[in-house]
Amino acid sequence: MNLSDVADLPTVLDAKTTAEAFGCSLAHWYVMVREGRCPVEPVRVGTRRMVWPTARVLAVLGLSTTDTTDTDDNVVPFREGA
Repeated sequence: MNLSDVADLPTVLDAKTTAEAFGCSLAHWYVMVREGRCPVEPVRVGTRRMVWPTARVLAVLGLSTTDTTDTDDNVVPFREGA
């Protein structure tokens, strides 16, 4: 996987794609998942399938699919009791 592939990624990634993004083998990825050492927590779909949210994977890798020129000037902070 290279940087040009990022824009074409689906909303969630399978184990093979996620392992490839982190530069490890699928077998090693499953060992990390089983031992709780996975850098991104999987989302379980049913009893056997796991997927990883693309946005979380990209964030951990320091990549982003959003426009970095956007600012938070229009964000109103939440105030409890307001």
